[in-house]
Amino acid sequence: MGGEYIGRVSVRARLNEHLLQIGGHIGYNIRPSKRGKGYGNKLLELALLKAKEMEIEKVRITCDVDNVASRKIIEKNRGVLDSEIPNSETGVGKLRYWIDIS
Repeated sequence: MGGEYIGRVSVRARLNEHLLQIGGHIGYNIRPSKRGKGYGNKLLELALLKAKEMEIEKVRITCDVDNVASRKIIEKNRGVLDSEIPNSETGVGKLRYWIDIS
């Protein structure tokens, strides 16, 4: 196909306990040189559409407490902050959101 790598997104149909706490239904990452250009927002929009197709009614999504850009993207896409929890894996706390897409 060609083209340039910009980022990736994963949509998980089901959550185990770890994903419920730390990972969520959706994970995404944008290449550092492409950040701040709206790609993260577009990836999350598309992932939410896919989650709806997969009949997920409430999406869990998380970000590190120090990731201001991701927090803004999640909140722009109707993310409602549920809680902040410690993350013993990284030492950086996690913000946990729900997005209702029913």
